[in-house]
Amino acid sequence: MMADILTSAGQFRHKAVGIHKGGEVHHVAPPAHKVSGLMADLMQWLQQAKDHPLITSYVFHYEFEFIHPLC
Repeated sequence: MMADILTSAGQFRHKAVGIHKGGEVHHVAPPAHKVSGLMADLMQWLQQAKDHPLITSYVFHYEFEFIHPLC
């Protein structure tokens, strides 16, 4: 359904990204070549996490947003 609109849907990013607001840089994501490994580490952590699910979801969300794996 999205093939003609967003050709990279579901794929890790292949370029540098950051969060900018008003010309000011708020976050620079890790380099694109590290995304796959960082996501693998995050998934492994998630499978082994023993904390309360609410805490686990917070940590996962924070790390996911920090890595910023999608375009």
